[in-house]
Amino acid sequence: MLLGGASPSRWAVHAAVGVLGLVLYGLLTRSGRLPEGVQLGGAAVAVALIAATLLAEGLDGVHRWVGTGPVRIQPSALFAPVLLMMAARWMAVRPVVTYALLLIVAGVHLVQPDAGQATAFAAGAVVLLLERVSWSRVLVAVAVVAAAAGAWLRPDPLAPGAFVEDIVARAFQLSVVAGIVAVLSLLVAIGAPFVAAGGRTRPAMALSVYLAVAVAVTLVGAFPVPLLGFSPSVVLGVFLGLAALQGNR
Repeated sequence: MLLGGASPSRWAVHAAVGVLGLVLYGLLTRSGRLPEGVQLGGAAVAVALIAATLLAEGLDGVHRWVGTGPVRIQPSALFAPVLLMMAARWMAVRPVVTYALLLIVAGVHLVQPDAGQATAFAAGAVVLLLERVSWSRVLVAVAVVAAAAGAWLRPDPLAPGAFVEDIVARAFQLSVVAGIVAVLSLLVAIGAPFVAAGGRTRPAMALSVYLAVAVAVTLVGAFPVPLLGFSPSVVLGVFLGLAALQGNR
């Protein structure tokens, strides 16, 4: 971002958010598992904030953010990775709560619309749901996939933002080396859940698939590139998801 000519409000904030993400990850992974009631309350607040985007002022008919003025957050990008990890934890012991969580978030993605988050979230959810096959799990999986497919059919006139969706292309414009480093860093990010989980686990697979799909959709639509593109919510969401994943160990 700096070498590509981004303003200090972009590259400096992005770097600061990256540091904040590391700090939050360190604090959360050392604080031990939160009480079950706190986890449920936190999940409820996260889902409510994601749903609140539908009431907030949108951009060209698209409702993905909440906030005022220059301070806006994208709740889905911020909380979807954590909610997937909560779903992994509760799938067997609180199936109704888990199904409701997945369906509400998928439904909000459809209405916003946010085809990128809808697809990544649905992919991670399917990995979790199909760990064990049952009619209820299959129906929920079909519903979240249908919501993601529907999101692609909704009008989305937003244009790509500088240093957000186009960050990899800009890296290659600087040099081939910078572009290769950008691509390799995304591959490292996709593999990070397996390191955080200490091995191959179903939650790690779900988070890794979520990140892989979140990267893949940037090739076909105007969606933030995870970690590299300027989107504080996306950056913090990845770190929070990794912390929640490690808490599942």
